[in-house]
Amino acid sequence: MSILMGKEGYVYAALASGTTATSIIAAIDNWTLDSGVDIIDVTAFTGSTVTHKSGQAALKQASGSISGSFDGSCLHAVYLLNTLNASTAESVKMALYANASHYFSASFNISRISLGVPVADKITFSCDIVSTGAVAWNLS
Repeated sequence: MSILMGKEGYVYAALASGTTATSIIAAIDNWTLDSGVDIIDVTAFTGSTVTHKSGQAALKQASGSISGSFDGSCLHAVYLLNTLNASTAESVKMALYANASHYFSASFNISRISLGVPVADKITFSCDIVSTGAVAWNLS
């Protein structure tokens, strides 16, 4: 399992039905991303000489945590909160920056969220995320 860390990123959403996720709805202050793969036991028990298990890579997945903030008076915040409170998980696209020109991107489901309001109209959040597909490394 690899652990990646960063300090900046964005949450994107498609604010109109049938469009692509290009509207920034929240800023990420810091993030971590753990990637791993399930290993399936494929040991063949054909005799009494089996001394080690055999494994085969199966499904890959990335998970992690993000924290950031958004403007509570912005309609984009309403979209984010509605997505998080939906009875069915809806994925959101995120760009997680390692530096000014290199970032990871993927769609994620948000599995847990904590909210706070340290100053008027600024909502801070932290949440756990799980990828819904491959995580891409991008050079911009």
